[in-house]
Amino acid sequence: MNVKNFTRRRFLGIATAAACGGCRSLFTGVAADFDETLSIFASDVHVSGSEPEYAYTTERLQAFVADVLRMTPLPRRIFFFGDLARFHGKREDYVRAIELIRPLRDAGIEIVMGLGNHDRHDYFFELFPEQAKSSPVPGAAVSVTRLAHCDFVMLDSLNDRSEGGTGGGRLSDAQQEWLKAELPRRSRPVLIGAHHGGYELKLGRYSLHGQLARMSAVKGYVFGHVHRWSAGYAAGYGWGGAQRVLRTVSLPSLGYWGDIGWAEFRTEPDKATVTLRQNDFFFARPVGWGEGVKTRPPEWDDIVAANRGASCVFRFK
Repeated sequence: MNVKNFTRRRFLGIATAAACGGCRSLFTGVAADFDETLSIFASDVHVSGSEPEYAYTTERLQAFVADVLRMTPLPRRIFFFGDLARFHGKREDYVRAIELIRPLRDAGIEIVMGLGNHDRHDYFFELFPEQAKSSPVPGAAVSVTRLAHCDFVMLDSLNDRSEGGTGGGRLSDAQQEWLKAELPRRSRPVLIGAHHGGYELKLGRYSLHGQLARMSAVKGYVFGHVHRWSAGYAAGYGWGGAQRVLRTVSLPSLGYWGDIGWAEFRTEPDKATVTLRQNDFFFARPVGWGEGVKTRPPEWDDIVAANRGASCVFRFK
């Protein structure tokens, strides 16, 4: 392939996608280079399809799409960790989000979706039917993705008793039974993801974090929901003998409030690393979007500076 011509075609496709704000890109039919060890983590997109006062979330998603398409080579896949919809999981929110991420799909990037408390199963499965078909747990948006050096399991923590913005997270009984049977069989390193933190979810009688920390195949847990970057750990139950800790990462929001950004996820034979790309911080809206803030509070910049360069390592051995 002529590298110069390919680079120019990629540039034109990126420019067109950015200029038309989510229209169909020129990537269709163009061979692209992918980094099989690189994925992108994004959470809490909160796109609105009908509320102009939340147009800034659309702008953030458009900027994210343009940033990803400028990467050389392209990431192999993008994991979205729930709350794609703005607040109540309206159908028009999903329609608008699909329109905005279409250039990523046209580029050949694999999209993996999770569900959060502001989502709805019915509209999600209608508009993402491939996820319903491929889920190993009927009725739940669960996925198992084979990466270069590990597997990634995305759970569905949307509580079906309180869809569209109310209530906390919950793993369905069917998901819990599947996890109990599936994880002990795993020989490859596996990471678990969901919208809600594992401290909030249950696996049987105990917290999901504590249960996963006891499983040798599980190397990490990634979640969204709190709109805040944080790298931490969970410990397995019991004080005797060898003590395992499970590294955990809380992701920023892509563009609603709190830490604003996304993360790169790169795998190697012996480890995986999550690296934060923080673009901003604001609460509750960006300056100039009607919250009475006329100048940018200096604390916002302090938070961005404190998070700059943050990362978390998941050890496989």
